[in-house]
Amino acid sequence: MKRKTWLLVVKGRKSSLFRSYALPIGASVYMKKLLGKKLFSYPVLMQDGKTSVYIDRDEAQQFGKHIHQLLQRNPHYGSQHIQEFKKRSRVLLSLCKQIASIPVLHKTNAALLLQFKMYLLAYQQLMPFMITPHLFQSILESEIRAIVADKGNNQDVSDLFIPWKKTFETAYQEDLYRLSIDILNNPTQEAQKIRAFHRSWAWISMDDYPYEALSENDIRRLVDEQITREQPKSALESYLFNQKRITKKADQCLRSLFLSREEKQKVYVLQMYIWLRTERLKTIRQAFFYTKPYILEIGRRAGVSEEELYLFLPSEICTFLKKNKLPSKYVLSKRKEGYVMALIDGKNRLYAGKHWVKQFEKLMGLENGRAVPVLHGSSACLGKACGHVKVIFSKEEVGKIQQGDVLVTSMTTPDYVIAMRRASAIVTDEGGVTCHAAIVAREMNIPCVIGTGNATQVLKDGDIVQVDANEGIVHILK
Repeated sequence: MKRKTWLLVVKGRKSSLFRSYALPIGASVYMKKLLGKKLFSYPVLMQDGKTSVYIDRDEAQQFGKHIHQLLQRNPHYGSQHIQEFKKRSRVLLSLCKQIASIPVLHKTNAALLLQFKMYLLAYQQLMPFMITPHLFQSILESEIRAIVADKGNNQDVSDLFIPWKKTFETAYQEDLYRLSIDILNNPTQEAQKIRAFHRSWAWISMDDYPYEALSENDIRRLVDEQITREQPKSALESYLFNQKRITKKADQCLRSLFLSREEKQKVYVLQMYIWLRTERLKTIRQAFFYTKPYILEIGRRAGVSEEELYLFLPSEICTFLKKNKLPSKYVLSKRKEGYVMALIDGKNRLYAGKHWVKQFEKLMGLENGRAVPVLHGSSACLGKACGHVKVIFSKEEVGKIQQGDVLVTSMTTPDYVIAMRRASAIVTDEGGVTCHAAIVAREMNIPCVIGTGNATQVLKDGDIVQVDANEGIVHILK
């Protein structure tokens, strides 16, 4: 393997081999069919139950140039690309719901095999959209800034960079506020209201098969915390008001720029891509949620543990359902130690065993610091800052944030405000410019990058980072 400079795009996520296999296939075979160009290097390394995913920096830059050419040749290409995502998403979720609609105990192995092949194909066909949105978004943001600059206008256009419609994250937070309000107003209906919320949102925590769905007890705890820390009705009113305010600012900004019809179309397509970066996660999580009982039934019939099942290749699941043949316990034990699912120079290969992970780290130059982690998101509040990372996932951890730290989280809530005041910068996995982190950051004038998709997975406590919220980029310095 020739020496490359690697960008770390995912770190520390629990992952099944099903997903680890599908990502490189999506980056090569299905990326080629979708965009006319494929990635050649996309290794996935797993050890200690957690995966790290890398991409060749030079190849990513070349891919960005290819996308730029596609947009230049066809101004409608971005819209067509998004419509293709919606189509593939509908196909995948329709199939997953169909799989979930019939009790798995009533299905023969042959029926399970047929459905699995259809599911695998639909899932892999969606995988390019786990890679391309931030490339499109980055290019469109740069083009819009250049258009405005060429007009001699030095106006900050960051107000334009919002999702074109409500994201699932925003809808979830609004529904949680409403649930808390309903329970406060009518405590006797608590169980019924929580069951209804569970039916709508149980999937939200399912990032892969090893994760558990949101339970009714989880929801009850979230409601109790929300009621304890704030007045849900006032919080919801403030939340909705701030969303409208940010949307209004975007509309005012757009009108003030006097853009042509084609230039406005670029803005609308960019807003759709900002929405897409969150929406793709919704599709994947729902797919895992609907099909997990089906996958667990395959494991039960195979007589393997849940942990072992998640170490099966898709082809091995097919072989079991067709021929009742399983991978050996030795093979599964080596994969449990660690594995590398490597798309190297266009070919997808699996190397099992902890020694292979170490060997690839050496070949890739990772032990010498050759990986250059760079996170891309959207600018919520302009500015630059350097500091030590503190990753937090709950209000119990806000005390970790000291003056000047960089606060990294999946999404912020009102009980994070004290910590946000101490932070030199804020970085989130999810959200658009109407999310809580974006609104509070602008009010406090703190540099903020939102919607990175994987900041909490890539970054760890103590990392030194430079947050460039002017460009929506986070660099790991040490």
